[in-house]
Amino acid sequence: MGQDASGPCTRCKGAGLMNYARAHYGVPGLCFDCDGAGTREVQLTNQAKARAAKALAAAAQKASLEIQEFADRHGGQRLRLPRDKRNAFPAYTVFSTKDYAEKFGMAPKEAFIELARSWPRYSVQIDNTGKPMGWASL
Repeated sequence: MGQDASGPCTRCKGAGLMNYARAHYGVPGLCFDCDGAGTREVQLTNQAKARAAKALAAAAQKASLEIQEFADRHGGQRLRLPRDKRNAFPAYTVFSTKDYAEKFGMAPKEAFIELARSWPRYSVQIDNTGKPMGWASL
């Protein structure tokens, strides 16, 4: 199977439909690879999107595990924060460890430990490349 973007989809051979009853976008038998277009170009685009989504999910999982391991070394997660710290930032607003530290007069390392331990109140947010952007209250 080459990466040439011309020609028919290699899964459905250009028909756009397969011989199965499973529905894709509500259409039974619609080809999952090319979304029924029947072209190799659409198939390759969809495969690239799927690889990117899988990589992003893996990066998010890795970040979450790293934070969990860090929190475990410092006493575990589910730290009960006082009301002023629980409501320090509006919900779903991304902020940095530095912002949190400055708001409460803490050292950045202490703030990071507290944020890591306060899961699920605060969790790491990543951008579309898998790099951490900051924290958010969920």
